[in-house]
Amino acid sequence: MTWLGVFPLLTLILSILGPVMERWPLVARTFAVSVLMIIALTWVVLPALMRLFRRWLSG
Repeated sequence: MTWLGVFPLLTLILSILGPVMERWPLVARTFAVSVLMIIALTWVVLPALMRLFRRWLSG
């Protein structure tokens, strides 16, 4: 379930912000992407996936 949220979100973030951040130091890029990922996964993506798959998750 987590991978279903992480992979498309990471691909989206890198496709949008990758060119903007390409000259940033590695640590700054990693920090920015990880902050965006955690916020989006916690508040948007994983709750939506939980609702979508609630019958399968509940058994």
